[in-house]
Amino acid sequence: MSSSDIRMLDNCMNRAMYKIFGVSERQCQELIKLYVGLYDVKDMIVTKHCKFIDSLLGNMDGANVLLFHGFNSVYGSYCSGFFTLF
Repeated sequence: MSSSDIRMLDNCMNRAMYKIFGVSERQCQELIKLYVGLYDVKDMIVTKHCKFIDSLLGNMDGANVLLFHGFNSVYGSYCSGFFTLF
């Protein structure tokens, strides 16, 4: 997913929050996101990626794939269990 796609989805979330809550100020939108449990799209993507990596680590075949291909992982530093195999 490109950065422009991520920005577009974030803008869609902000427009929906404006229509639902009638709030257009950035700080108020961020506070509502915090209370509702919505995160930025980039953060949600990184979280999903890390959950996927952690699930592969639980499977021995998946762990072997990560050992073979995982050295150049972009998100490797964000995942909790990624470096436990080394």
